[in-house]
Amino acid sequence: MFFLRMFLSLACALSLFGCGSVGLLTVDNKVNLSVGSMDTVIVRYEALAERVKAGEKVDRKSALLALGILDEKKVTVESLRRTDIQAYLFGGASIFAGDTNVIQLLDHMTGVRIPFIERKEHITLSSGVYVSTNESGYDFAIVLIFKDGFIRNADQIGVLAINRTSKRIIWNPASHIDGAPGRK
Repeated sequence: MFFLRMFLSLACALSLFGCGSVGLLTVDNKVNLSVGSMDTVIVRYEALAERVKAGEKVDRKSALLALGILDEKKVTVESLRRTDIQAYLFGGASIFAGDTNVIQLLDHMTGVRIPFIERKEHITLSSGVYVSTNESGYDFAIVLIFKDGFIRNADQIGVLAINRTSKRIIWNPASHIDGAPGRK
């Protein structure tokens, strides 16, 4: 903790006294990149969706292979709960809460969500007053819902391109002046 305080104090001093900005931290977040690039995964997904739309019965193993997932244990594949499946299909988990037909339909369904993330965040201290965050990459998922073992729905959700910058004030010099807004 001592070294962190020393580093932050030094970073503040450098950025306040002429160095402009100091890079503090770069964070890489990567999930399921071994399957392929974003473009490759999207092309594979679109081919799979076309097969399903054409009426082909595709089971879970075939669907994962079509996406380039050779061994499910080596990637992140999240199982969906009944409420998740209902939300994906109908837009909400409580819309058809008492409908026995929907309950019977859901009894025959399973689903998976496969996230694909490559996101980089670069955090910078600017002028000793602001913390800037630059974020780039992508964050999306493929959701597969199966009925009686075969794909019923296949959706791609999320953000295919992230490129955003945000700034937060961490210290406002004016707040320490008597008579400044918020001061008495």
